[in-house]
Parts: sequence; C-alpha cells; structure tokens
Amino acid sequence: MPDLAKRFFLINLHGILLFTCLFIPLLSSAFQADISDCQTGLEFNGTPSIRVGDKLHLQPFTAEGMIEVRNESRFNQSLFPNHNWRGIVNISHQLYPIPYTSKEKKPYWISLALHHESAHPTMGIEETPKHAFEKIYDGSYRRYQLNRLVISPSAHIHSFGLSHFMKTEYQFYFLSKNTPELSSLETATGHGLLLAYEMRKLLSTGYLFLSIYDHFIFEGIHNTESEVYIMSASNSIVVSPVRYPIINETNTLVLKAGYVIPFTKNRSCSFYVKYLSGCIGGFIDSRETREVFAIGIAFVPRWK
Repeated sequence: MPDLAKRFFLINLHGILLFTCLFIPLLSSAFQADISDCQTGLEFNGTPSIRVGDKLHLQPFTAEGMIEVRNESRFNQSLFPNHNWRGIVNISHQLYPIPYTSKEKKPYWISLALHHESAHPTMGIEETPKHAFEKIYDGSYRRYQLNRLVISPSAHIHSFGLSHFMKTEYQFYFLSKNTPELSSLETATGHGLLLAYEMRKLLSTGYLFLSIYDHFIFEGIHNTESEVYIMSASNSIVVSPVRYPIINETNTLVLKAGYVIPFTKNRSCSFYVKYLSGCIGGFIDSRETREVFAIGIAFVPRWK
C-alpha cells in the first residue's frame, strides 16, 4: 500500500473509532496488546524480554510504572535480557461516569493521563551491521524519550456472551524525541492516536481473550539539521548531514490472543501468543520496522 494511502487509511480508521467511542457507553480497562501496559511478564520471540511493572490505585489517581529489558539479536546473547532498557511512568485520573442518556446510568468514562517513557541501550559485542538503522548502537549518547498528555475515552459492552472493551487516545507530545538515529539531542512537540479493542469470553476456570492495538505517531513539524546513518549508492553505511524530523512518523500494530487463569486474589496469569508489525518501541531507529511473532506469560490484574 503506498505511504500516502496507508496514512490516509490509518487516520480515517482512528477517526471512525474515536467517533464510535464518543457515542457508546464507556468504561476504562487494561488492554493486553498495549505494548506500554504496565505489567510483569516474560516473552520470547527468538530473544528474551522481561517486564517488571504494576499499578497502584491512589484515589482519585492511578500510578503505573514498568521497566522492560530485552535482547537484540545482533548482539551476543546471555541468559537474561540486558541490551535494550525501556522505562515507563504513568499517572492517570478517570473522570466520574456521565449518564449515556438523561434516564439511563450507563457508565461513561474519559481518562486523563500524564505519561513518560524513555529507553536506553547497554549492548554486548556488536556484530557487523547490515542496515543503517542498526548503527544507532555506536556507543554515543542518543536520546529517546516520550512525554505526553493523554485524553482517552473507553468502552465496555456485552453482547452474545462476550465482553467487548474499546479505547481510543489522543496524545499530545512535549519535550519528546522518538528518533535516536539523530545525533542531535533536541526535543519537540507532536501528536499521536491510539486505538485498542479486546474481546473476552468468560469460562469456568478463566477467560479467553483476543486483543488488538494500533498506535500511530504523526511526523512532527519541527525539523533539525543533524547527522544520520544512511545507505550509500554503493550499499555501504555512511554518515550524512540531513534535515530530519525530531518526532518521526511510526505505526505499531499488535494482535494478541491467549488464556487467562486466576493466580492470586488480585492477580491472574495470562498465557499468550502475539504478532507485532511496525515499530516495536524502545531504543530503535524510527525508520526500522519489524514483524515479530512471540509467546509469553504475564501477570495481569484479576478481572472481576
């Protein structure tokens, strides 16, 4: 699909779902396909990754935090992930429900949040890179950080014995930079949209789920003159001065399915398979896209 057509499709898809969420009863919920959902777990997609995170409810706010560590296949491997670190802190407030109609009390929430994310590499022995975007691991200090204000309507409806959760987010980025390929450390403002959908089927011993997540960051209007690794005409990696967006366009699509069983009074254990296409998040070149198949286990809040 041509880039312009793909971008047009994604923008309209987000717009349609945003319109839908504004006119159905809403309820916030965690979405298991969200790559920034703060949870604890272990995942394997050829190399391992570990997440350690949790949520603390301090009425009227919810505080969340997580550290994710994963390995990159181009470096020497060890038993535990140690190559690519990503940290997340999130503080949110859920507005009180507003009646869907004047007579019916169907829950309607809009969440407001302040979100910080940063990522840093600590690599092992580097193998010879094949692509320009692999050269960001060159030992120099490079910045990746995302600070955003979020407004997020969410939905929870029941039909045909299934529970449906929906969410869309508008994200305003400030003091942000998702382009570690830039040697410049400048930050800028920008915008993003996110949508998520999760379907759950309750069983006697747990529940099955199918979760879909799509996150689109728009290219920012603020550019800078800086040096970037590119592929030359002779197919070698060279450094070139360019004018480049500080916040670059990225898209992340995740499909996740699994089975969740009770583990403790407040926690459940999720066994899942996952497919990711696009930007995997964390300290990577914003131009790099991947297709990832993974299996994993995660501890999630118990669904009551």
